[in-house]
Amino acid sequence: MMGLVAAAKVATDITRKYRQITNIYLFADNAAVVLNIYGVKDVAGQRLMRSFTHYIDNFFREHKEGMVTVQWCPGHKDIEGNKRADKAAKEGALMWQSRFVTLTHAKQKTKEHVIGKWRAEWLKTAPYRRFHNCKQTSPKHQTKKTCPGPAERSVCKTDSMQNQTLLYR
Repeated sequence: MMGLVAAAKVATDITRKYRQITNIYLFADNAAVVLNIYGVKDVAGQRLMRSFTHYIDNFFREHKEGMVTVQWCPGHKDIEGNKRADKAAKEGALMWQSRFVTLTHAKQKTKEHVIGKWRAEWLKTAPYRRFHNCKQTSPKHQTKKTCPGPAERSVCKTDSMQNQTLLYR
């Protein structure tokens, strides 16, 4: 994915310099990347997708009749330039990158934070259990007079609890 983003940047820079170039052809040996590179999705690699989309959208703003083709090609075959492209992709993956928080990462960290706080609060509470008597009389008869329909069914479920007690912490 990083290789396609770098290629899109270089290609769009070239089309700015040489205005007669109106078509861009990009090749990748990863079918999943080819299918999902354009547009921002809520998945891993969101920052790279956003960068690629940015470069391509800018290209289309400048070249109304332009065309961009992203095509899959088989990897590890005797295709001219494939080894050089693999080497460049590995070097690009090792480059230092600025800190960028994606939506997916932010959601994951927020969820971890909330669950961590909940666990800490849960462990602070006293680990005892007590029983509390909800009602001495069965509400089933009262409910039939006042609340026909779905409420009656929910009370019947509640009424089926033995001794009408709830366990809570």
